[in-house]
Amino acid sequence: MLKVWNLIFLFFILLFVSCQERGDSEIPISDPPFAEICTLSQEKNALGLINSIDWVCDTAFVLCTDSQVYLYSFSGSLIRTIGQSGRAKFEYRSPRIVRSDGNRIFVWDGMLAKFIWYDIRGQVQGECDFNRGVSDFIVEGNHLWVYSSNKESNICIVCFDAFSGESVDQDFLHVGGGHHILIRWMSRAPICVKDGIAWAMPKNKLELCRSDTQDIVRIQSSTFHVEDVQNPKAVISDRKKMEEYMCANSFVVSILPAENEFLVLCAEGVLLKTAAGLDRTNRYYTIYSVNPSSGASKKLIKFPQSSFSPDQMMLGQNSFYCISHKIENEEDIYCLEKLKI
Repeated sequence: MLKVWNLIFLFFILLFVSCQERGDSEIPISDPPFAEICTLSQEKNALGLINSIDWVCDTAFVLCTDSQVYLYSFSGSLIRTIGQSGRAKFEYRSPRIVRSDGNRIFVWDGMLAKFIWYDIRGQVQGECDFNRGVSDFIVEGNHLWVYSSNKESNICIVCFDAFSGESVDQDFLHVGGGHHILIRWMSRAPICVKDGIAWAMPKNKLELCRSDTQDIVRIQSSTFHVEDVQNPKAVISDRKKMEEYMCANSFVVSILPAENEFLVLCAEGVLLKTAAGLDRTNRYYTIYSVNPSSGASKKLIKFPQSSFSPDQMMLGQNSFYCISHKIENEEDIYCLEKLKI
């Protein structure tokens, strides 16, 4: 009888270890674990809606609003305005995404469908048209790894040479189904470059794909749920159905390269539409760590949405950063915050 109980005990130990390795162990929802870094100065211009932010170096980051691009220090002071708004050459009309490689700042203008880039002093370096939808992009040398928002294709990643204007479709990440619906969330896309290798994930699956070998690392999770869709076009064409699907399903927000692993940020749970607006009570964010060599993964933290906005987020050194917005004495206050992992 004792031998039987020992076998049962061993079975549950192995099951627990297996869940830990698969990232499937459940953890409680914690308070939003953000640390305030600075309050952004608005002496010259009120910021308004912030579309995108990105890390430039240890002392500065860049952000764009609907009409302007600004370089800020990590103390919150405005260093300078980057470029200017307009329709002429080397001007942007509607800056949607800003990304930097530390030496240059690239701006994607969604209205004029072009990239413009500057050095960190704000001097124009070049511009190039790009005739595809852009959800996000990463800068690597003279190439941009573009995460496409094209709902017609199962090819998601495009390697674009901004200097020659040539682009090459990449086939290491194939997408379909719910991905084409969830890509409509305004947020960073799950793509990064580490040691010269591009890594990316679809929005609807916990699958980490690498560009050089096309290997796939899968994360097992009991809380990441996405309904399979055979005809995403039919859902997209019906606004009500599309919004319902987006609110009811999980999606991958972003991936951050760390020393020997990747941190994967996901939106999980559900949003509920009410007469007063969106009820965010049951929407939360989960961060998984995954080792691409061993395939081992685990949940690190789970926190409620609160004031966190995935579109106003940047990837820093081993952590995620975001811009929070609050109103004090009828004034808009914007703070840079760091996620404590």
